[in-house]
Amino acid sequence: MPKYKSPATLKSRLNRSIRKHLERPEQPPPNARSTKKAELIEAYGLPPNAKFLFFKKGRRYGQPRLTLTYGTVICLDYHTCELLCVVRFIERDDMDQSYFKMLNHSISTVYQHARARGEVKNNGATYRCRRLGRKHGRMFAAGFRPGYDKEVKAVPHPNLPFAGQYTWNEATAADYRKMEADLKRQGNLPAIESFFAERFSGLSLAAFQSNATLAARTNAPSWANESFYVSPNAQVFGSNITVTFDEFANKKHKDRDASKYAFGFFGLIDRATGEFYHRGSTAPRGNTLGAHFVLDDYNFDINLDATDGIIEMLWNSQAHHHTTPSRTYDSNSKQIPPQEAEITRFACSTQIAQGLVNRLDKVK
Repeated sequence: MPKYKSPATLKSRLNRSIRKHLERPEQPPPNARSTKKAELIEAYGLPPNAKFLFFKKGRRYGQPRLTLTYGTVICLDYHTCELLCVVRFIERDDMDQSYFKMLNHSISTVYQHARARGEVKNNGATYRCRRLGRKHGRMFAAGFRPGYDKEVKAVPHPNLPFAGQYTWNEATAADYRKMEADLKRQGNLPAIESFFAERFSGLSLAAFQSNATLAARTNAPSWANESFYVSPNAQVFGSNITVTFDEFANKKHKDRDASKYAFGFFGLIDRATGEFYHRGSTAPRGNTLGAHFVLDDYNFDINLDATDGIIEMLWNSQAHHHTTPSRTYDSNSKQIPPQEAEITRFACSTQIAQGLVNRLDKVK
């Protein structure tokens, strides 16, 4: 016979069962994730065939970072669904010829165009690396900055003291052929800007439009403009473009930009020409390894060595991030100084400077 249970015991167990059922969290319907994904794709203008990852904010000591290495990945805040970054790894063998041709032309042009200007040495995140005696790489920039930004030789326009354009460095200004070559490159920038805009908006239309709306509201010039007044592209999304190479690294920081999102490319290039570099047995000219782009607040990173192609990425520049140090090797796998290498890891990003927006707002 079953063990006798008093009415009070039976009632207590029944009430406990009912209470547990009522306190049980409501289970979402089977297609809730698909519905949420569709809503986010619509809200942010995201690529539909991508992997969605949600990250909780906060440092977790002792827990290794999650590293992204392939595909198209969309990263969002777990609680707010704020867009953190969208990254697309494109292998060299997966590139069609028209894309590769435009990519190669764009990267080499931007690389040479920025190098014709003064080196940026007043960047706060890289300054901390230099102060501690650590490697920090090199940074150059083109486009517009506040007119008072003397460290990077942003010379003010004679009639517009609130804004200036990155000017030629001494080596370029002293050589007529270099000046002529740079002016020719300047003529190619509007088409390159359109290519960048296409790739940026393809990752997130909402992020692209937020930059474009800010530029329209403040009348910010484009990094591709020949002058402050001329806008070759109807939708400006960046007032300056920065280029980094030679084992560039920096400390954890938030960008001091007015635009919430930055967009850029990451990949290996020929250090002399800036042309796209394809690793393999046919071009044994070395390598550079160790670079990761880290979003510190969310404990994940993007492995910049993970593809022999190119990485397209937009990221929330108001979240803490940094780039880790790397090492450069020759064709015999011997570590060498980056300036002696035939290859280097190129990175560029375009954004709208907060200092420039502040100056523009004052003259309205």
